Amino acid sequence: MTETIPPIRAPYRIETQRLVLRPYAPEDVEELCDATARSKQHLLDYLPWARFEPQTLDQKLELILSFRAQFDSKSNYIYGIFDSQAGTLLGGTGLHPRLEGGAYEIGYWATPEAEGNGYVSEAARAQCRVGFDLMQLDLIGLRMETDNQRSEKVATGLGFVREGLLRRSIRFASDEPKDSLRYSMLPSEYRAQPWHKETCANVRSYDVLGRAIAFQA
Repeated sequence: MTETIPPIRAPYRIETQRLVLRPYAPEDVEELCDATARSKQHLLDYLPWARFEPQTLDQKLELILSFRAQFDSKSNYIYGIFDSQAGTLLGGTGLHPRLEGGAYEIGYWATPEAEGNGYVSEAARAQCRVGFDLMQLDLIGLRMETDNQRSEKVATGLGFVREGLLRRSIRFASDEPKDSLRYSMLPSEYRAQPWHKETCANVRSYDVLGRAIAFQA
């Protein structure tokens, strides 16, 4: 019998120069409710879950608890993006096991007022650091609908390589499948990025007990 090696767990807390990425906690429920309801029209074109906004506190709490259960079981890593100084919620992101071969995909969204400040790109760079230098991933992907220019700008700005068009690859419930664009990055490409050195110097990660996690590179 071949032994299965458990995947390396993503950090419970990631810090950058301006941001803290961490799993949502029950005490975040009111702020998350407000942020997602406020962002509905801003997100509706590309994130199908936005159609269910606004949610009640109880609905959002159940969602937060399900996110944490996935995080704890190493099945999906969903983070809130918080301002490191003010502590306010700026959006959400995550490392999602949606790709073949054990590769992960970065997802993200930002509130309308946070848009345009580079927070999503900063969060994605930090997750590249975690994915490649801690979790030892062989590939990290980004995917977006073909007309999502904001998301595609993030991908190209980070240096991800466009792989091509995936026909009818985005599905949500009973919706008609939509085409998507897929971008990806390999470890060697990550280490060649102009932002790599600065990101390595400024990203810190911590486990659930608050202990610093050492990166592999």
